[in-house]
Amino acid sequence: MSKGNLIVQSDILAEKMDSRASKALIEETFKIMQHDEVSKVAKSDPLIITLGNNWMLRNVGNKLMRCYYTSSVMRLAAKFKLELQKIDGGDKDLAQLLSPKSFDNTVLAALKCCNQDDEEDLKSPTNAIKLGYDIKRMASAKLATALKEGDETVRKDAEGFLKLMDMEWGTKVNKLARVTLTERAFNVTRQLPLPEDIKALATYLQNELETLDLMDYTRGNFRRIATLTLARVTLYN
Repeated sequence: MSKGNLIVQSDILAEKMDSRASKALIEETFKIMQHDEVSKVAKSDPLIITLGNNWMLRNVGNKLMRCYYTSSVMRLAAKFKLELQKIDGGDKDLAQLLSPKSFDNTVLAALKCCNQDDEEDLKSPTNAIKLGYDIKRMASAKLATALKEGDETVRKDAEGFLKLMDMEWGTKVNKLARVTLTERAFNVTRQLPLPEDIKALATYLQNELETLDLMDYTRGNFRRIATLTLARVTLYN
């Protein structure tokens, strides 16, 4: 189990975090969220709220941006929940949906959030990678709560789900996402400058270098000399 998942569990067991939205989460993150169905789900599901509390604590030193990071994470988790509910055909909370018997549906819902098409291409492969970490955090929160409450049934359910995450998520989701990202990196079209443009720039730089006053020792002139020289050398190479 990863360090992040253990931290989530320990925070809940130590009563540093629960399913109630923290004051910081309400005052900072909830205020900047869009007012739509996704945000409504994000603000109402106990595990997503726990995830939000966790992200606020993880970014405690970055008060300027943490609300935006947390909002993005919670909204993606809410979109995932909505997709999972469509597949499951009910209105269960994530605590009920993140179970071993629903693991295959979890994979499918995550891929739906990445806009998988009929050819198994992912339009948003990074979402799959992000979701994997946050789903494990939410399942870990479920496990921590079960341990705290002494609920053996929920504990076994959460442990089974986390084992499946470790065993199958990498192959069924992360592998596809990383292959997509690698293929995109290779397929990026790099535009080369036109020969006439290079010639025109080289002529300009040469003219500017020839008119420099090398007896001017001011900082501004030194910077200009350095910039023009570096540009000329770079263009030559």
